Amino acid sequence: NRSCFTTKTPILTDSGYQSIDDIHPRKDAIAYFDNSQKIKFNHDYSVIFQGKKDDVFLITLDSGKTMELTSDHEVMTQSGYKKVKDLTDDDSLVIPD
Repeated sequence: NRSCFTTKTPILTDSGYQSIDDIHPRKDAIAYFDNSQKIKFNHDYSVIFQGKKDDVFLITLDSGKTMELTSDHEVMTQSGYKKVKDLTDDDSLVIPD
């Protein structure tokens, strides 16, 4: 499963939030949600620059924080994983503290 973030988007790691540019595969574990919406950490990933994308969405959370994600990136909602392009105003994202 491949996910696409912009370089500015903070990613939760086992050392706290870091930008894509600052994380190192197999050194920093990145967070993900399992199917029961519990946070897990994974060291087995790679960071691949895929060039500039035209389908970037800016998501603004209730807290005012923002995330820039491509349309095919999956996020955890209260009803499970959904692609960003399929989100509606009725969806509630599950966000780690």
